[in-house]
Amino acid sequence: MTWPDWQGIGVAVGGDASTDRECNPRVDRSAWIAAWALLAVGAALLPLAQGEQQRRTTAERLLRQGEAAEAVQYISQFDRDAFPPHRDPPPRLGYGEDDPPLIDVLEAMLANDAPPWLWEAYQVKLGLAFEGRWYSALIDTKDAAAFGRWMAILEAMPRQLQFAVEHEDMLRVFLERDVENAEAAAKFRAWLLSRGIDVPPRDRSANDDSPMP
Repeated sequence: MTWPDWQGIGVAVGGDASTDRECNPRVDRSAWIAAWALLAVGAALLPLAQGEQQRRTTAERLLRQGEAAEAVQYISQFDRDAFPPHRDPPPRLGYGEDDPPLIDVLEAMLANDAPPWLWEAYQVKLGLAFEGRWYSALIDTKDAAAFGRWMAILEAMPRQLQFAVEHEDMLRVFLERDVENAEAAAKFRAWLLSRGIDVPPRDRSANDDSPMP
């Protein structure tokens, strides 16, 4: 009786076991090298991401504590890239927030020489403040002294002409429809005119439907 050639059968069915043992280690080593490379890259990037988040947390904590000047001073130490991409610093007007008050942050930026990139971010918020759906909660148009705080921002901030051009239609509507105090309206109209935007004084008699005597 002749016993089957189990070695031959194994080779025919499953291939050469010795060859598998030679190939597998090479595949395993490549996979491990790739895995370690990914881990190394991730480990190198992690401190950068953590740093961005930590700076964001510190800045927002100062702002929400009402320490606008300290927040601006802290933020001004860094470039824009030191914070997370697409960062939206408070107040987030798109979510109906006014904490901290936008006017407080803008005044702190003027007083502490905020960098241009920070002004660019907050002038987007200033544009929202002058839109009809936001101004009523943020900008007092009935009191000349209160509106004067906003005028001081407009008259001293950087990129005034660019801001006026970008928001011309909205600023026209704001002046014609919403500024109720005559003194505030005159100052706002003068500011617009100095930036090349002429808005004639509103004729209030045109809206007077009272009967003629």
